[in-house]
Amino acid sequence: MESFWRNNGARLGKQWKVVAAVVLLITAALAFGLTRVEFATGQDSYLNPNSQIALGNVEFQDNFGGETVILLFSANDGAADVAGLIEGENLAKLNAVTEEMRSVDNVRSVITPPVSITFSDALLKGAGRSALINAAGRDTDGAAARGADISLSLARLGAVEANDQVLGNPEWNDLLIFGNDNFDLVDGDVVAPADGDRVIRKSLAGTFPNLDGRPSTRPR
Repeated sequence: MESFWRNNGARLGKQWKVVAAVVLLITAALAFGLTRVEFATGQDSYLNPNSQIALGNVEFQDNFGGETVILLFSANDGAADVAGLIEGENLAKLNAVTEEMRSVDNVRSVITPPVSITFSDALLKGAGRSALINAAGRDTDGAAARGADISLSLARLGAVEANDQVLGNPEWNDLLIFGNDNFDLVDGDVVAPADGDRVIRKSLAGTFPNLDGRPSTRPR
């Protein structure tokens, strides 16, 4: 093997002009190639363009503009519940992630599950609760259905003690996340549906696309 390389070296040494020309040609080709190199830093360079996340991202940007980043938390456990995202250790971690993202330069807005729930929390307290009560006395069209829904909402509110109306409490979380669908009011008591029959509030559908936390399979 040593003689092989030695003989090749001797031959190349005798043809040094050819070797130099080839090296120069390769160098020129590489230099030209460098001018053609492009770096893609957009989201489409690291997201599967056919995934639901990427499609939703494109739709969001088309509607609202900006280089928005959408992250999807998904659960592999079929028994998972989206309400568990905002309880205990999960809530603490999401709050930490929220603050960390807010500290990033040029990030203008951060909407995480706890932030979305905070909006619902504010609506159901103070002015929001007064609005529910006052709504019962407004338009007469559909008054019966609206009145029943308002009564159910107030009953669900009243079922959670004032001191327990805090983000992270499972009972309060359920009220914030799930609408009145499939709930009943029997003799003044709230009767909750089975877990699988609960319906996420429409205002939170953008944050919680489905009930069990698994990737959505809904057709677009």
